[in-house]
Order: sequence, then structure tokens, then C-alpha cells
Amino acid sequence: MITISIIYVYHYASVIEKDPTKSLVYNQRAEDEKHFLVKADPSDDHKMTGRQKTVIGYSELLLL
Repeated sequence: MITISIIYVYHYASVIEKDPTKSLVYNQRAEDEKHFLVKADPSDDHKMTGRQKTVIGYSELLLL
């Protein structure tokens, strides 16, 4: 069953790569690009808190 699913997804991806208009979500493309391709505001300077840094550090240690 997994093999069939992988083959189907691979085939679908190759079809969409050749002609993106055949995608099931092609009609949402303009809206998605407008939403996700927003330029970041350089004045938004986000700094990580000590707690956030600690959580990331522990997560990295757990992955080792």
C-alpha cells in the first residue's frame, strides 16, 4: 500500500511540474503567494528570550 502511495505521489508531482495548472490548488496560488511571500519589515527586530534560548539548547541536546 505504501509503495502504491509513493508511486502515485511521484506521478502527481511529475504531472504538476510539467503543467502547474493541473494542480488541485492552482486556483489558490495568487492568494497564497500574496500571503506567504510578504517582505519582512526590517524594523521588526525580534530577539529571543533567555527561556527560548534554553528550550532550543535542551532540544539540541536531546537530538544528539
